[in-house]
Amino acid sequence: MNEKLFSKSVKKQLSKEYDEDLLKSLDNKENLYQPLKEFLTDKSGNTLSVLEFTKPVHFPVNFKNALKGEYSRVFDLYKEAIQIHNEFIAGTRSPNDAFEWFNTAIVVNLIQNIEQVFTEIGKKIAHKKRRKSAYEAQKFLFENVLSPLDKFTWQADCKLDLFFQHGIDLLCQSYLSEFVIDAFNPNSTLLTGSFPLNYQAICLNPKEAHVIQEQMKIYNVADYVLMENTIRNVVSKITTTELYKPDVKEQVLFDIFELIPLYIKSWDASRSKIVINESITIFIFLDFGFPSFVIGTAEDRPELLKASTLRFSWSVNHSLRSEGKRDCCIPELTVLGDFVLGKLYETLISLYAIRKPENTILINEEPEEYSKVSESQQLTDFTEQYHQILSSKMEDNSLTISESKSVVPSMSMSVFFKFMKTNFDCNVDEGKGSEMKIWRGGHNIYTLGRHKKDPQIHSFLIKKIIKRLGISRTKWLETLNQF
Repeated sequence: MNEKLFSKSVKKQLSKEYDEDLLKSLDNKENLYQPLKEFLTDKSGNTLSVLEFTKPVHFPVNFKNALKGEYSRVFDLYKEAIQIHNEFIAGTRSPNDAFEWFNTAIVVNLIQNIEQVFTEIGKKIAHKKRRKSAYEAQKFLFENVLSPLDKFTWQADCKLDLFFQHGIDLLCQSYLSEFVIDAFNPNSTLLTGSFPLNYQAICLNPKEAHVIQEQMKIYNVADYVLMENTIRNVVSKITTTELYKPDVKEQVLFDIFELIPLYIKSWDASRSKIVINESITIFIFLDFGFPSFVIGTAEDRPELLKASTLRFSWSVNHSLRSEGKRDCCIPELTVLGDFVLGKLYETLISLYAIRKPENTILINEEPEEYSKVSESQQLTDFTEQYHQILSSKMEDNSLTISESKSVVPSMSMSVFFKFMKTNFDCNVDEGKGSEMKIWRGGHNIYTLGRHKKDPQIHSFLIKKIIKRLGISRTKWLETLNQF
């Protein structure tokens, strides 16, 4: 997503509204551990100018001994994170510039890499300590791993914790969950609201039980343990279509990110929801310019769900994450994500189409021909049709190509493909059925629908194609003017 699509005032306003809703949501969580609640709600109210992180990477001997062969991986991740922090985060302002942080692919990719590594480390340490009780195991982890990590990571006026906070949580969750799993009813889910735990099965006495209970609340271990059961439960109650093919899903997400800036200020999650049944409702959000959704009930107020661990979101690299179990990768998560993604896609396209209904192009204008096309091909064609709607809207107030050399023109598919192959070393190939694919080395494939002999490709779609292929609009127009 292009961060320039959001003005400074919009980013400031949306950040402020998000923080306000987050505080309301935290206040509404009756069972939230009080010290954790105080930590999460500790907003000084002032905008922080982020400073460079200048401390060299150093951890105590007990930390190195606890991680053993994994220490070098953690050391390298901290060195890389400090370098990226100082290059991309230092000099910005918190929280207003969070838009830029989460729209920077190198930042998001590193965060996800850290999460994966820390999850693996948590499980490996747990295996080594498997003979200890839950209390003894967590005491070891806190003293030798969590405490050193917290002490080094959280530094005043820096945001290194942006990279590691979820990774540290995951390390503890993946570790402690191995010792407390016997306390859970295997059929429990997070949808019931309460799930009694049998601490006697994992603790030797009430004192140990109290400590483990607090540690589980701090690190949301119960949510981590029950998340997969919960996702499976929800998926069993929805009617799904076939999963998106990878290239189609990528295009759908690309289109969604392009449309979000048009609706982010006016988006209302209370009206953007999917009612699954009388007890399950999914609310869709566009916080920070990213699509996300929360599983709740029909009675829930969306603004009080910002702190929910039943929250799922797509990042700038198009990966889907569960906030309650960020290392979740079960197939049902993909099914749930594709289901919500399809609903959001339909909603955004419908919203744009009704802006200028007289220009709406119906998919079933040629029913006999179209009935032969597969579902994925219909989606490809539908994407092209909606770009035509977008194009007609945009072109109302724009100059024609003869009036301005800076406007991307529409052109026939055959001319466009010839131009791209001749001037930008692009490859064009026929896909399945009526699909056409265009790509160039080192960039993603763009798939178009072709249900006529030589259809017109509208200017808005051409802009998206050249952007996907890594070609600047300026360079493309300069080449076109010489063509």
